[in-house]
This record gives sequence, structure tokens and C-alpha cells, in this order.
Amino acid sequence: MPDQTPRQAGGEPETPRLSAVIDRVEGGMAVIALSDDEIEFDLPLKYLPAGSKEGDHLTLRFEADPAATESTRQRIAALKKDLNRTDPNQTNFKL
Repeated sequence: MPDQTPRQAGGEPETPRLSAVIDRVEGGMAVIALSDDEIEFDLPLKYLPAGSKEGDHLTLRFEADPAATESTRQRIAALKKDLNRTDPNQTNFKL
């Protein structure tokens, strides 16, 4: 069976999109309901388009950020290295 994945003009797979609706607004927070699931989450209004209000439909798309991922991996590796250098047996720590 041929691959039915939607593709961008350059042949790269298109990022999946989620349909959502602003269910309600409570104290500067929008309650977002995903259309295909029974999932709701709160999001500050400042992250939504200006003028967004209850009942507005949204399209959500997530993109990977490889540079941020690599930066985080390097920072964690450095922290682990520092921990092992200062306390190789990892016995000197506070809970």
C-alpha cells in the first residue's frame, strides 16, 4: 500500500495538525478542548491570537526544535559530569 502521508512541496512529511476550540475563558486563561478527543487544557490568553474568544476554532501544530533538544542534552551531560567529578560515589547529596 503506498504511503498516504501528506507531504509539503519539498517532499517532507507535513506536520500533523490538531483541531481545537476555545471552550471558555476564565481569568486570563483559555480552556482549550481538542476536537477529536476528550482532552482539555488551560493556556494563557497571551499565547493565542489577539482577540481570541470563547467558541473560536484553532489549528494547533507542533514542531520539533532539534537545536533546543541538543542544547538541553549538552547542559544535562555537563551537569552529570560535574556531579561525578565532585562526588564520584554520589554520596554527598541532600533530599
